[in-house]
Amino acid sequence: MTSLPPKIDQRTYEEIVQQTEAFVQEFTSSLEQGWKAPPLGQMDVGRALIRIFGRMVTKISDRLNQVPEKNFLAFLDLIGGQLQPPQPAKVPLTFYLAEASPVGAFVPAYTQISAPPLEGNDEEIIFETEQELIVTTAQLKAVFVREPNQDKYGDYTLFVTGKEDQSFLVFSGDRPIQHSLYITCHEIFNLPELSNLSLTIETNNPQSMADLNLSLDWSYWNGLEWQNLSRPNLTIKDSQCILNFADIKLPSVSEINGKSGKWLQAKLKLNSWVENLPIINQIQGSTQINQVNLMPEVCLYNDTPLDQSKNFYPFGEEPKLNDTFYIALHDRFVKPGANITLTFELSHNSNLASADITITWEIQAQGEWKKIAITQSENQLWMNSSPQLIKNSPITTTLKFPQQIPSPSTVNGETRYWIRARITQGLYGQASTIRKYAIYNEVAIVDSVTNDNKTISIVGTASDFFKAGDMIRLVWLENNSEKREEYKIQSLSNNQLTLETLVTNPQAKVKGTKIFLRYVISETVPPNYDPPIIQSLKLTYNFNFNEKAIYFAYNDLHYSHPKKFDIKLTDKIDQGSQRVSINQVEGLAVGEFLTFPSRPNPEIHQIEYINPQTKQLILAASLSQTYLKDTRIDCHFRPFIPTIDKNPSLYLGFDKPFGNQTVTLYAQVNPPSPQELSQAISRSNPQLIWEYFSPLGWQTLGVNDQTKAFSQRGLIQFIAPSDFTKSMIFNQDLYWLRVRWQGGNFSIQPRLNKILTNTTWAVQATTIQAEILGSSNYEAHQTFTAGYSPILIGEKLEIRENEIPEQFDSDKLTVIRDNLGEIEEIWVTWQEVPDFYSSTESDRHYLLDRQTGKISFGDGQSGMIPPRGRNNIRLSFYRTGGGEQGNLVSQSVNQLKTTVPYIDRVVNLEAAAGGANQEKLERLKERVPQKLRHRNRAVTLQDIEDLAYEASTDVKRVKLITPDLMTPEFSALNGGLWLDPTKKDITLNDYINSKRTQITNPDEFKKMLLSINQDSGKVKLIVLPNSKERQPNPSLALLEKVEGYIQSRCEAMLDLTVTVPQWQEIIVTATITPTTYQGLDRLRETINRRLEAFLHPLTGGSGDGWRFGRYPQKSDFYALIQSISGVDHVDLLEINPDPESPELAADSLIFSGHHIIHLQSSGGN
Repeated sequence: MTSLPPKIDQRTYEEIVQQTEAFVQEFTSSLEQGWKAPPLGQMDVGRALIRIFGRMVTKISDRLNQVPEKNFLAFLDLIGGQLQPPQPAKVPLTFYLAEASPVGAFVPAYTQISAPPLEGNDEEIIFETEQELIVTTAQLKAVFVREPNQDKYGDYTLFVTGKEDQSFLVFSGDRPIQHSLYITCHEIFNLPELSNLSLTIETNNPQSMADLNLSLDWSYWNGLEWQNLSRPNLTIKDSQCILNFADIKLPSVSEINGKSGKWLQAKLKLNSWVENLPIINQIQGSTQINQVNLMPEVCLYNDTPLDQSKNFYPFGEEPKLNDTFYIALHDRFVKPGANITLTFELSHNSNLASADITITWEIQAQGEWKKIAITQSENQLWMNSSPQLIKNSPITTTLKFPQQIPSPSTVNGETRYWIRARITQGLYGQASTIRKYAIYNEVAIVDSVTNDNKTISIVGTASDFFKAGDMIRLVWLENNSEKREEYKIQSLSNNQLTLETLVTNPQAKVKGTKIFLRYVISETVPPNYDPPIIQSLKLTYNFNFNEKAIYFAYNDLHYSHPKKFDIKLTDKIDQGSQRVSINQVEGLAVGEFLTFPSRPNPEIHQIEYINPQTKQLILAASLSQTYLKDTRIDCHFRPFIPTIDKNPSLYLGFDKPFGNQTVTLYAQVNPPSPQELSQAISRSNPQLIWEYFSPLGWQTLGVNDQTKAFSQRGLIQFIAPSDFTKSMIFNQDLYWLRVRWQGGNFSIQPRLNKILTNTTWAVQATTIQAEILGSSNYEAHQTFTAGYSPILIGEKLEIRENEIPEQFDSDKLTVIRDNLGEIEEIWVTWQEVPDFYSSTESDRHYLLDRQTGKISFGDGQSGMIPPRGRNNIRLSFYRTGGGEQGNLVSQSVNQLKTTVPYIDRVVNLEAAAGGANQEKLERLKERVPQKLRHRNRAVTLQDIEDLAYEASTDVKRVKLITPDLMTPEFSALNGGLWLDPTKKDITLNDYINSKRTQITNPDEFKKMLLSINQDSGKVKLIVLPNSKERQPNPSLALLEKVEGYIQSRCEAMLDLTVTVPQWQEIIVTATITPTTYQGLDRLRETINRRLEAFLHPLTGGSGDGWRFGRYPQKSDFYALIQSISGVDHVDLLEINPDPESPELAADSLIFSGHHIIHLQSSGGN
C-alpha cells in the first residue's frame, strides 16, 4: 500500500466551525451589536450561517487536500502510467466428434463457447478459441516411458487417458525392465523329488557368463509367486559354465510365452550389465537321482491287485506253471541309464520247491513280453541276477535300463512301465493228484473162441455184463497153474465179444475159461503247496539323468528363442543404411543382435523393428560398411539384451494415423511439488527430439512445443507425416510417436497428468476484426475510439498508406493485390507506445487508453501523423473482455454458440484460470513509482521483488530472503572488520591474528566468517502463482521465466535462486456443539470450507493472505467457527502444530491441511 500524502489543511469541519465562531466573536466584539456564540447545543442565525460557511470551507479543504494525489496521478500519467486492462481467463477446451463419425472435423479460430451465467448475472460468459483446430478420429491408446540409464520403464496409459487421476514423471519409469532367462527340463522337473541340479551352459565367453551370474537372481515358481533360490556355484570348464544348485526346489506348472511347464527364472538385477554379453549355444540339465526303498505303485498276481500293506503271495497260494507276478515301476524314475534295485523281504521261504523251479523275468517291448537278459551290456536292458524267490531274504537284484528305453505297456487296464516274474518250470511244492485202483469181478465164462482169434463166445447174453471199451481179464488153468491175460472189448453182439487184439494161444482158452470185468476206482490225493510269501518289496532308483534344457529369454517385453538361422541378404546394403532386407524373419525378435561379417572385426547391430510382410529389418544404428546380396548374417542367442533406447523416451501410441494435416496435442503438466523444488538443480536447456515411426524407422518430427520441454501446460502442434506407420512396440500394434531426451538437464524433471487430443486454448474474450476507426485529415493529435472496450493486450492497428515504407519489416505490412498482381492497398502496422516523449516525426506510434478505447496520434514532431485518407485507420484485430468472472470450474464451459459439423460436444476438463479484473488505482500508484525507481534494473532487494511481479501476470506474491550477515561479533557496517582490498596477499588467518585482541574465540569467529563468505551474494526469491490450490505452487516454466527476467536485469555476481516456500501444514481438530440436529453434514462441510478459505496462503486471513513465518492463533479460529450459522459454541479446539511452538522460518508459509470436525449434542455426546 502507498502512503497517503500529507494534508494541506488538516482541520476538520468542527474545528473550522469553532475557529470561525472565535473569529466572528473577536472581530465583532467592538461593535455594539457584536455576535456572541449561544450556549452549546443552542442555535441562532449567526451559528447557522457559520456552520453553512464551515461546510463550504470543508469541501474546499477536502479538494485542496486531494491536490497532492491528483498531482501525483498527473505525474504518473505524464510518464505513461496507465491502469492495466483486465486479463482474460484461459482454458483448454476439448472437442468430441459425433459417435461413429467417419471423418474428423474443422473448428475455426475464434469459435465461441459459452458457460452459464454466474449467480446474480444474466449474461453468459463467452470464450473463444485462439486458433483453428482439426479434430481427428485418432485417439491416444497407450503411453509408455523407457528410462534406459536406470533400466526402467513405465506404463502410464491409465493416467494419461484420465482413467486414473494421477501424474507421472515424463522420463522416469516406475518398474524395472525385465531381463530374464527361462529354463525348463521337462523330464527332470517331473521327478517327484529333486535335491540337486546342474546346468551346463555352452557359451562363447565363459568368464563373462560367470561375471553375469553374480548379477542374476535365480527363482522358481511355487504356484503363487517366484520364490528365490540360492545363487548356484559356478565352475568353468573349457567353453562351459557349470551351475550347481544345492537346494533346488521343484517348480510348479506355469505358462510363460504360451508354453506350459515347470520353469526356473534367472533375472538380471537392476543396472547389472557386463561387458561383452555372452552368447549361449546350449544348456544341458543333469541331476543325480537316488530314491531309496519306494513301494511299487501297483503289484498284480496275474490280473488280481495285491495289497502291499500286508504279506502277500506273488504267485498266489497255489502257484502253477505260467502264474505271473507283475510289478509297476515308478514311471517318473524310469529314465535312460536308470539303475533299479529290487529288494525282496520274504516272510516265508519255499522249502518244497522243485529242483527245477525257474522264474523268468520279463518286460514288454514293441507290444510283446521279452525276457530280461542276465548280463551287463550297456546296449540292452539287463538284470544282474534272476531271483527265484527261494533264498533266504533279503533278496536283491538290479535292473539296468539302456539309453533307449521301451515304451510303457498296458496291464489290467493300466499303462505303466511293468516288469513281471513268470513261473516257466517247476513247482513250489506238489499239486493235488488222483490215485487209481483196479478191481476184477468174475461175470462170465468163455464158451468158445472163433477162428479169427478175436471173437469170444460167452455163456449168456453179452450186453448183460459188458459194453464196448471195457477191460476184461481171462483166467484159465494151464499145467496146473493159473494164467491171466487182459483184453479190451472192441464191440459186442448177442453172446459174442469182439476184442481189439488177437487172443494168444486160443487153444488153451477153451470152454470154461473165466472172464473177469475190471473196475477202476480213483482216489484224490490232496495238494501240498509251499509258495513264497513276500513281506515287503522295495524299489531303489539310482542314476545320473541328463537332459537338454528348453530355454528362451524375455527382454524389454519381447521373447527370443534359440534357433538356427540361415539368414542372407536379399539386397545390397549401402554403408550408412539402417534398413536390411533378408530372406527370413521368422523367429527373430526386436532387440536381438545381428552379426555382419565385416573385417577386421564383425559388425554387431541391434534390431529395432521387424516387418514380417516385407521381410525387412530396421537396425538401431547405421552400418559402417557396404554388404552385397547373399551375404550371410549370424544371429546368436543372447540371454540378456539391453533396451533399444539409449536416451530416456516417452512413447505415445495412437489407434489411427492422423493424415497429412495439423495435429494438436494438449499436455497437462503438473507443477512440481515443494519437495521437488527444494531439490532442484541448475537447468541447462533440455533437448527433446520428437520422432514418428515410418517404414524407414524413427524419423524426426518438427513440432511447435508451447510447453517449453514439458515445463508448463500447453499445446504441442505438428504436421502429421503421410508415412506414419503402424508398428508393434510394447506389445501393442499402434501408430507411435516418441519424445527422446537427447541432452541437457531439467532443473526438475517434468510431471505429466494427461495428454489430450482435439484440444485447444480458449480465452474469455470477444474478437473484433477489421474495425474501421475513421479517416485521417492529416491534423496533429487526432483521436479515435474503438467500438468496444476495454481493449486487451495484443491489438493490431493498421493505417492505409500510399506506398511501402522503406526499411520496414515485411511482417508489419499487409499488401492487397488485384488479379494481375498490381498493388491495390498497403496497410502498415503502427506501434503502441506509453508516451510520445521519445517518438520522432517518422515513428509510426500511437497511444491507447485501454479502458476507454481511445487512440491518439502524434503531432508530426513527436510521433508521425497518419497520412490523409478515407477510412484508412482500422483495428485489424483486437479483443475485449476479461475479468475474474472467467475463472470457472471444470466441466462448465460446454455450450457451442455455433454449430460445427461432426462435433458432438465440447467441454473444459480443467478449470479456467488467469482471469483478473482491471488494475486498481492503488496498485497503479504502487507499480508506476516502482518502475520509475528501478528503471528496469535490479539494484536493490526491493527492485528484485518489483521486477518479479512484472515478469509475469501469473505472479501473485513474492518474498525475498537474504542471508543474515549481522552477528554479535560481526557487522558488515563495521569497516574495521573488512579486509584491505589493496593487500592482495593477506589471508583470513592473518586477518584474524591481527584482530585477536578484539575476538574472544578465534576459531568460532573463523567459522562464522567462512559461513558469511559462502552466503554472501546469495538471494532466495519465493514466488507464488495466482492459484486457488491449497498449496499454490508455481509451474517450472513460471519459475524459470521469473529467474530469467531478473537475471537479465541484475548484476552477474548475484546468486539468485527462485523457488517456493517451505510449506507448513495447519490441521485444525475441533469439537463443535451445533444449534440444531438438522443438516449436520452440511454444517461440517461449511466449517471445513471456511477453515480452508481462512488458511489459504494468498487469500486467507483478512483477505490478503498470510505473512511468511507467521502462525495463526487459536483466537482466530474460535472467532471464525463461532461466526458460522448453525454453530452454538466450540467445545474443544486443537491446532497442529501448536501456535506456541517455535516461530516459523522466514521462508515458511502456512497452508490448509485436512481438518477434523467432531459434532456433539449439548449433553456432550
